Amino acid sequence: MHLMPRPSYQAVLDDLGLLDELTDYQPMVIGTPPLGIDIGSSDIDVACTADDLEQFVSDMTKRFGNQAGFTVAALSEFADPAVRIAFTTSDWEVELFCQAIPIAEQWGVRHFLIERRLLAVQPALRNKVIELKKSDFKTEPAFARLLGLEGDPYEAMLKLEALSDDELAALVAQPM
Repeated sequence: MHLMPRPSYQAVLDDLGLLDELTDYQPMVIGTPPLGIDIGSSDIDVACTADDLEQFVSDMTKRFGNQAGFTVAALSEFADPAVRIAFTTSDWEVELFCQAIPIAEQWGVRHFLIERRLLAVQPALRNKVIELKKSDFKTEPAFARLLGLEGDPYEAMLKLEALSDDELAALVAQPM
């Protein structure tokens, strides 16, 4: 039996018209696919912002509630209330994460941006991160391990935001 490879994440976004549907919520595709460090189990993550999370859930339920595995979860582990909507389409799990704070302040977006900068200053990190992800590491812990960061990997990654690209390059130049 020949298995078809799953479509690209961009093709899935386009087929769903997802970013158009989310325009009012300032969507930003984050996570591993746009960084080129996705593996077969990776999902498509889209960060959104909404002053009214209930309205966001209502809008997304109307539009995507018929998708396989559609779920809505209120998340309480963040300082600001958040919701996650998840569903599956075309062999991809899609997660819409929404908070009532600006996109640029959301942890997922901040992690994504620092990871993108790290990969830009040291492209060789890409394959090393993928190797760790295939060994069941989550993305931020994989980066933290490769960079020798101490403590909570999610918080440690955020501390890198203040570094210049030259400082990041010096950090990743250390033996891994």
